[in-house]
Amino acid sequence: MKKFLITGAVIVAIVGVAALISQGVATKEKLTVQAIDGRGIFVGDRKLAPIPQQDSKIHPGILQDQKEHEASLRAIDAAAEQIRKGNSYDDANQLEEAAKAYKAAYSIGGGSRAVSGLKLAMTYEKLGRYDEGIGLLDEMIAKPYLSEKGIQNANEIRARLQVAKNESQ
Repeated sequence: MKKFLITGAVIVAIVGVAALISQGVATKEKLTVQAIDGRGIFVGDRKLAPIPQQDSKIHPGILQDQKEHEASLRAIDAAAEQIRKGNSYDDANQLEEAAKAYKAAYSIGGGSRAVSGLKLAMTYEKLGRYDEGIGLLDEMIAKPYLSEKGIQNANEIRARLQVAKNESQ
């Protein structure tokens, strides 16, 4: 029964939003879900969206978790943007700029470290900065940044860097 009521509330909300949009009262860009609770779903204008207060029914721990989650998403977006920049620079053979972008993504941390770190190590290889690449890969292997396949890739890159370093001496 509860599932039926929730489904009904969602349908009513969608129909209501569609009616507001079709009448020109609102646009998709201006509407947001304001609340979902035991009384149903409320959709309203973003500008009028209430800001949860401390005396709100939302537990402070949930608000903190939401803030941390949003910060994590912003970090993922920032790291992805730096990786995209690094890829563009690498494609244009602007290797110093690519290295800076990959290093920026790596420093953001989180899940981006595996991709950005391996790309940075390969860029160091192209630049002839073998010691920096080896040091980075050693760090990545020692810490839990890589999956089993990532460790295998890192070891292959590390071996290439070591050979190139030995040949350059």
